[in-house]
Amino acid sequence: MKAREAKHEKPTRRDLFAAAGRFAALGGLAAIAWLLGRRGSSRRASSCVNDGLCRSCPKLDGCILPAAQYTRRAKEADGG
Repeated sequence: MKAREAKHEKPTRRDLFAAAGRFAALGGLAAIAWLLGRRGSSRRASSCVNDGLCRSCPKLDGCILPAAQYTRRAKEADGG
């Protein structure tokens, strides 16, 4: 953008389009970052690190997979 002598000069149409373009680009980058972050977190949360062997898994207590939840309930019902 050009340096202007008067600070109260109206912005030109070119300035408005440039600002709108920067705003749209920033919004697009934010949307892409959000989508990539969301996809990465769901991929990590839904993958098993122990090939589905829940009873001997060291991460059983913090796992959110349905099989792990079932195994925790079954262990509680068995008493250990």
